[in-house]
Amino acid sequence: MSDKTELKENLKKEKAKLHEKISSLKKIISDYKVERKTNWKEFKNKMNDDKNKIEKSIDKLTSRNKK
Repeated sequence: MSDKTELKENLKKEKAKLHEKISSLKKIISDYKVERKTNWKEFKNKMNDDKNKIEKSIDKLTSRNKK
C-alpha cells in the first residue's frame, strides 16, 4: 500500500518539475520575442538543451508508471 502512495508522490513531484520546465521554456520564448535577440545560435542551443531535459523527464514519468 505504501508503494502506491510513494509512487503517487513521486509522480506529483515529477509532474511539478515538468510543468516548471515548460513554464521556463515559455518564458524564454516570450522574452526572445520581446527582445528580438540577434544571437540565434545561443538561443537555439539553450532551447534544445531544455527540450532534451523535458523529454528525459517525460521518459522517466512513463517508465515509472509502467512499473
